[in-house]
Amino acid sequence: MDGEDAAFEAAVKLLARRASSESALREKLRGKGHSDEDVQGAVERLASAGYLDDRRVAVESILNHSRRGHGPHRVDRELRALGVADEIIAQAWREAEDDYGIDPSQILRDQLRRRLPDRASSCDQAAIRRVYNALLRAGFDEADVRSALAPHMHDPDVAADAAPADEATTDHPGQRSKETRTNDDRQ
Repeated sequence: MDGEDAAFEAAVKLLARRASSESALREKLRGKGHSDEDVQGAVERLASAGYLDDRRVAVESILNHSRRGHGPHRVDRELRALGVADEIIAQAWREAEDDYGIDPSQILRDQLRRRLPDRASSCDQAAIRRVYNALLRAGFDEADVRSALAPHMHDPDVAADAAPADEATTDHPGQRSKETRTNDDRQ
């Protein structure tokens, strides 16, 4: 078996276990010792056979994350980390919304109902801060979270007292959040 066939066979085994973006698959194959030339040939064969489709991977990821209550920022961050291009991510979101009824604002409302079940009354400031930060970590837009929490707040600026989005979360997959760095430093 030549190098390209071996790379192709390894790629098929990897894809049989889990869908993968083209970029992530290339990286995995290189990590297994396959040459760039062999990887290129295997990827071309897989793509032409329809086994490698970044858009399909992105749509599946959006659907899976949506079921878990994750917001668009988290999904986008993870897809970019897999090497999926921004235009493919945008197409996947349109498809998920049009074909599967995925609505990030509805997911946010569902998460809010789950985290603050008593919608009739305002909550204490600490509870609002916890929910605010949890929703930011889940990948929802800061302005959307503030708007969704507004009816629950005694003081509309309570969310401003919570950690800003850039401290509560990170847009860089390999970068640790400020909270994680602080906890690691204590150990």
